[in-house]
Amino acid sequence: MEALFTHAWCKQFATLWNRSPAFCDALAGAGSVMFVMQADDARPQRTAVLSWDDAGRLSLAGKPPSSDAPRFSGTLNGWKRFISGEASGIEAVLSGDIVFEGHMSFVINYGNDFDHLADVARRM
Repeated sequence: MEALFTHAWCKQFATLWNRSPAFCDALAGAGSVMFVMQADDARPQRTAVLSWDDAGRLSLAGKPPSSDAPRFSGTLNGWKRFISGEASGIEAVLSGDIVFEGHMSFVINYGNDFDHLADVARRM
């Protein structure tokens, strides 16, 4: 978990994601999404931008295409709670463990499928 959202972690995550047609179908067309692990005493802030194409294949995007791209931000402990399955994505956002910024249409369209991110992360 210490490598969360590093470039190497994101590359491995994308490889695992793209091996599963079920995962690809879940977030097909989601576009670019920003993930932030907030800084703490032991770690600087880490930001990853992942992008899902129309087929749901995942790639590292670098920078989001616009300032209104969905953004999920949390502490390492908040992300751990989500990835471990202790909280679903929706529960993590509602509890404040993970903060969502962006259009609510993203949550409506992809909210339930967001939990697949944790499924893949647990395999790493």
